[in-house]
Amino acid sequence: MRLSLFYQIQVPKPWTAESEAQRIYEALEQIPFAEQQGFSGVWFSEHHFRPVWSHNSAPDLTLAAVSQRTERIRLGIGVVLAPIHHPLHVAQRMATLDILSHGRVDVGLGRTGYPYQLTPYGSDLRDTRGMWHEFADVLPRIWTQEEITYDGEYFKIPRREVLPKPLQKPHPPLWSACGSDETAMQTGNLAMGGLFGSEGGPDRVTQRGVPPGARSVDRGRGGFGGETILKEPFDGRGHAAEVGGRTDDERVSSGDTFHQHSAAQHIGR
Repeated sequence: MRLSLFYQIQVPKPWTAESEAQRIYEALEQIPFAEQQGFSGVWFSEHHFRPVWSHNSAPDLTLAAVSQRTERIRLGIGVVLAPIHHPLHVAQRMATLDILSHGRVDVGLGRTGYPYQLTPYGSDLRDTRGMWHEFADVLPRIWTQEEITYDGEYFKIPRREVLPKPLQKPHPPLWSACGSDETAMQTGNLAMGGLFGSEGGPDRVTQRGVPPGARSVDRGRGGFGGETILKEPFDGRGHAAEVGGRTDDERVSSGDTFHQHSAAQHIGR
């Protein structure tokens, strides 16, 4: 069984001038210790305008700091909120993080169902599914093609050579947050890894997460200890990727399991 950490950077009130900083500093202390204890990965969420619940709006920057304090532990973003980002920015930042970490990055993509997070960035909830689909389509192309052009409904990219390229080949494993049956089916059809909640129990997750022909892997819930299923990550060619050094992503063969809990549960905080 593999164990990973999950952070949202929750900052309970009452706040002091150091409250936010202290939570981040604690994470930076905890994660190297967790690596020493054999934890296989750490995931950071991305949320905006969610006081107390999540002060974690720039997870790639935090993971960049983590990458310089660790050597083996996998570094996952669960998830990049696709409707408030441009895929070029995400591709470049994740590739840079992959280089800094010597090839340890996992990239999750999600939509968010909260207009409160979307509207300040000019995104509409009605467009999020289409934006997510285009993001998932173009991101591996940016990483694997020498030059990229893209003409989507939401994202249009003229011919450009996008640099840097990630260290992992063909690219970092891609995951998707699966909050609905439709998204779960799309995720399976794209051969991306699936990040599921445990609502309805393992049987419900299995029903939601295994489209015809898709291979499944029993894995652990991201942060709260329930069960979930994550399918093998997309390698940019429509096949399940086996990337060296897989830990909390999956290079995993069928049947491997792990649980992903908050750091406080495992490091005594």
